[in-house]
Amino acid sequence: MSRLPRPGFTPLAAAALLALSLTACGGGGGSSTPATPPAASELTLSATGSSATAGGSGVTLTAGLNGTGTINWTLAAGNPGTLSASSGTSVVYTPPALGSLSAAATVTVTATSGSLSKAITLQVAPGESAGLTLLAGTISSNGGSSVDGKGAAARFNFISATAVDSNGVLYVADNVSLRKISADGSVSTVTGITGAADGNLNALGVNNINQLTLLADGTLYFSEYTNVFITSHTYGYTTRFRKLTPDGTLTTLASVPAQTLSLKLAAGADGALYTYDPCAIYTLDSAGKQTLLAGGTCALAQAGIDGTGTAAQFATLQGVRVAADGTLYAYDYSGLRKITKSGVVTTLAGASNTTGLTLDAQGAPLLLSNSGAPSSYQISKYSNGALTPLYTVGTVGDVYRQGALQLQAMPDGSVITSDGKGVSRIGSDGKATLLAGLRDDSQDVSVNAKGELARFVKPGLLAADKSGNIYSVENVGNYTASETIRKTTPDGTVSTVIDGQLGVIVTGMVVTPANALVVSVRNADNSYGGAIYQIGSDGAITLIAGVPGGYSTPQQVDGQGANARFGQPTLAGVDSAGNLYAYDLTTSGSQATSIRQITSLGAVSTIASLPAGLGAAPDGNTYQLVDGKAVYRVTPAGVRTLVAGDENGVNAILPGALPAQLYQAGSIVALDARHFAIAAGNGIYKLVLP
Repeated sequence: MSRLPRPGFTPLAAAALLALSLTACGGGGGSSTPATPPAASELTLSATGSSATAGGSGVTLTAGLNGTGTINWTLAAGNPGTLSASSGTSVVYTPPALGSLSAAATVTVTATSGSLSKAITLQVAPGESAGLTLLAGTISSNGGSSVDGKGAAARFNFISATAVDSNGVLYVADNVSLRKISADGSVSTVTGITGAADGNLNALGVNNINQLTLLADGTLYFSEYTNVFITSHTYGYTTRFRKLTPDGTLTTLASVPAQTLSLKLAAGADGALYTYDPCAIYTLDSAGKQTLLAGGTCALAQAGIDGTGTAAQFATLQGVRVAADGTLYAYDYSGLRKITKSGVVTTLAGASNTTGLTLDAQGAPLLLSNSGAPSSYQISKYSNGALTPLYTVGTVGDVYRQGALQLQAMPDGSVITSDGKGVSRIGSDGKATLLAGLRDDSQDVSVNAKGELARFVKPGLLAADKSGNIYSVENVGNYTASETIRKTTPDGTVSTVIDGQLGVIVTGMVVTPANALVVSVRNADNSYGGAIYQIGSDGAITLIAGVPGGYSTPQQVDGQGANARFGQPTLAGVDSAGNLYAYDLTTSGSQATSIRQITSLGAVSTIASLPAGLGAAPDGNTYQLVDGKAVYRVTPAGVRTLVAGDENGVNAILPGALPAQLYQAGSIVALDARHFAIAAGNGIYKLVLP
């Protein structure tokens, strides 16, 4: 049913009503101001990490608001590093440069918006600065170079004598040069070889200094010898007794032919001079004439004879010192001996294994003696008619350390000892602290331990696995080389993987992409033949290919596993597929080699050349040792750049900031693109590049 319009309600009135309704609702093209969103009441803060490393990548920080507001960022005052911006929803915290932090640091970054504030802390590690550091073993003291420096940065050739001035400056005879050591361990060369006989200090020219005496006025007396050939088959020695004054004037007091190199010089506070050899003590006058004071005939037994002049006998005199009153003290195999100005000789005390003698500030004799083991020595004082132990230094079980050879009393009451390569100070507490140089750890002993307590014997042929463990072979480059393989963990802990199970010599070593350690070997008797083995983490040995040896001529037989034959293989590397490659000797009595490929399944074949890029580091470059003293980076295009060491540098290992100094380095392996391990001398070193 249709509804009729109300009376008076026309279509025109309906249209007007509709227009009025739309206007009221905002329609019809009109405008109004929208409501303002509320201000934020909550601030959230997040980061892509909680730590960073100096010189490393940054950390992104992001803030959020549940309403309106501007976010501002601040880095706490004095905190290292920088922020990429001071405002915005996110910023990047960039840690400081590598080497700028000496210890770990905590940084605080704060985000604020109005009255809202929230902070986040990040831990920043110092990171590893570029340089060379000892990871495990000992820094070699076998080099023949003298190097000036402070403390452990100094190097000595061989310290044969010591003396001290009234200010506590120590002078040492370092084989063919004079060096001095200040109280803080700074070592400098006083003089070196320039060939002149006498004259100015800078034209010294010395050979093998064997005793020093320094008087209160600063005059230094010493003896030194040089070899003299008598015939083409025999030779003797010429000893020179010399005086060096504080102004640098050098004078030869006498030059004496001798059949032994043991003729030495001692000086008294009054300027009296004495010379001695193993059997006698002489006076030396201003004309250079020697006059017998005591002895003359060596005691046949290891016990001297007391007496006056020629009636006395010495059992191989080792050292003589002159007290302030002119009394001489000496030691020989009998023990401590006293010699008066008139030549009367008396044995004061027996002393076995004596290696050094000095007089303290009161003139009392101090004796240095080994205590039954190379690592332990004793210092005793003679007073009130008896020899009393003062200090015992070292640990008897520390068998790889050399005993002390030189002894010197200092004005402050401390005592200096030297084993020839390093100088140690012993305080009133009896503890020895290294003052300069290195302790002589040259004995060939392997010790499993951590860091500097571990000992290697000429390690080399390095390889590294994915966990950063470094594998090395003992006694590389020595005719007595063995198959002993050692493992050094990233923290420097050393253990033995295999030692003597096969009776062979390892010639090469690599770690495969599957993280397996593989070695090439030959027979210890140097016969021909060879094999490739896999070495398990538990020391298990699995043959991959070949036969260890026993052939009279090199063998070149391709085949599978034990059916293959080698001449004398040396692993050259491994490719990304796990295929091994080796140089293999082809002909007796020559260095001719072929290239052999060994698959991961042990199939051996002879190929024309090594794959390109074999042995490259993760950065695509190869790293080569030159003369055991320098590391070069070699690009695939053949461009060489020195990155560490100096092939023309001194014969010494000097760790520290690059370029540092290497010596006797025989093997290098990449741990990653920036970190490398190097075997040098008797240690494993970590090289960190910039």
